Amino acid sequence: MTKRNISHKKQRRRNKNIITIVALLIVILGIPFLFINYQANRSGLSRGDVIRRILGKTESGSEKVDEQLENATGEEIDFLDPVPIGQEFTSPPLIAHVQAVDLDKDSLLDVVLCDDKGNFVSWIRQYPAGTYTESVLASDLIAPAHVQMIDFDKDGDNDLIVGVLGMLFPNNDKIGSVVILENDGGFQFKKRLIVEKIARVSDVRAGDLDNDGDMDLAVAQFGYDDGETRWIENLGNWKFQSHILQYLSGPVNVEIVDIDNDNDLDIISLVSQEWEEIYCYINDGTGQFQPNLIFGSSNQDYGSSGISLYDLDQDQDGYPLYKW
Repeated sequence: MTKRNISHKKQRRRNKNIITIVALLIVILGIPFLFINYQANRSGLSRGDVIRRILGKTESGSEKVDEQLENATGEEIDFLDPVPIGQEFTSPPLIAHVQAVDLDKDSLLDVVLCDDKGNFVSWIRQYPAGTYTESVLASDLIAPAHVQMIDFDKDGDNDLIVGVLGMLFPNNDKIGSVVILENDGGFQFKKRLIVEKIARVSDVRAGDLDNDGDMDLAVAQFGYDDGETRWIENLGNWKFQSHILQYLSGPVNVEIVDIDNDNDLDIISLVSQEWEEIYCYINDGTGQFQPNLIFGSSNQDYGSSGISLYDLDQDQDGYPLYKW
């Protein structure tokens, strides 16, 4: 064998080694890139934000909060006297959500609630003062999770917006729905199915998200491991169009608020389960939203269950502002 042939063989081996190394580098670097790109597409964040989230750079002050809670002390004060209201039952109900609201506008607080055992939404009316009577407003709603009172169709009476899980326990089936109980003015409620066969719906709120004068909807879909966050555009005449904001499992709550005080409504979303994050979707005024991750925990065991918005420092920002 000539020296030239030996040299060619060595060169081929070197080339193979180089190709092998390049292939390994592509695999080693390519898999994280594909994962980061996938997470960016699901969450709506930039790749840089996804990397910071993975590295745990988004956590903001949780250790300090934990320390404050551990050191918190206070005197226990028992000042509430429990009084049963509503219908009697032999076995405990399974109440997923309850709100004290004046549904009939008689200046007396009533109660509306979601019962996941009976699969209904009911109204415990206070009339006269101190007397409570419960009536079922809508049945055959499988595991209703949240109800909001609002005059959705702007006809002067209060309607009810209901997020329906479709099943209380974890499930990946597309069994969630959004239902509006339209008040006819005489407190007879017509069931309007806005969207169905979607990932399990844990929350829905109403507000004018595209500044066209009518009510739209923001929806949190907990799902199981295939949840979503969307907003539903009101096209008029009880027709609607969905816009997906994010493909992440675990959205528990959404809030509609003008968080940046620019006279349009933004959306705040709490995502629990494997993420434990809070997102702020900034509205450009026309229903185009830019997602912003404003809190992310490095501890996925928090098990967040709800969020409410308040102007804690009384500086007139971040206070819930609903457009009616």
